[in-house]
Amino acid sequence: MSAIAIYDTAPLGALIKFSDDTPRPPARFTKKLAAWERMNGAGRLISKTPPFIRGAYDRPAAITLHEGDFTGGGVILVTVHRTHDVGSALRFDIAEVPRPGAWRIVRPYGETLELLHLADDQAAAEAWLKKNRHADARVEPIGSVVAGVRDPEVSDAAGFVIARVINRHGELDYLCGWDADWGTSASLSLARALRFPDRAETEAACERARSLVPTFVDGRAIEYRVMPAPAS
Repeated sequence: MSAIAIYDTAPLGALIKFSDDTPRPPARFTKKLAAWERMNGAGRLISKTPPFIRGAYDRPAAITLHEGDFTGGGVILVTVHRTHDVGSALRFDIAEVPRPGAWRIVRPYGETLELLHLADDQAAAEAWLKKNRHADARVEPIGSVVAGVRDPEVSDAAGFVIARVINRHGELDYLCGWDADWGTSASLSLARALRFPDRAETEAACERARSLVPTFVDGRAIEYRVMPAPAS
């Protein structure tokens, strides 16, 4: 998956893996290994920053991953966050998503939300927030409403969609959703794509899509993917 696909479809709290698809160097090559580890790893998705344009300044949309903490004496000394803009050449994958029934602690972060912590239940979330004070932070179940506004990054039983790669620039994939007309037209927005309630049904529909429209008009094979549906 591309970074833009993660931005469009992955919920906050998802564990995201990223890679440049190069082999891991032997441990004896310490500098090469350190460089490789900067391009290959995993982190928890804690925020999605929308694009920003003002005058000549143009900042693309981005995702931020929490890669880990360095501790000493039971105290967190350094927190490692890494931000990737949606034009990143790395390959990304969703390794896991927050389980149903989990709770989270979030706070406003510009135009979106920042995830501070995931907890198994409400009691654990409230205990964490009591111990770790943050201004404007709140506890909420996954997929809830914050300050009267639906969290746009979390889908509540949104199901799955079929996406097809319509173009590729380096490692950046441009996707469109498979719509209800089965190829007579296509939705460029995955949010408007035809949705399915579970992965098995989506996989079956994906096979049907491949058989109905296997190639572009120029004969190139079309790559289809099953993806979590973005929030409405």
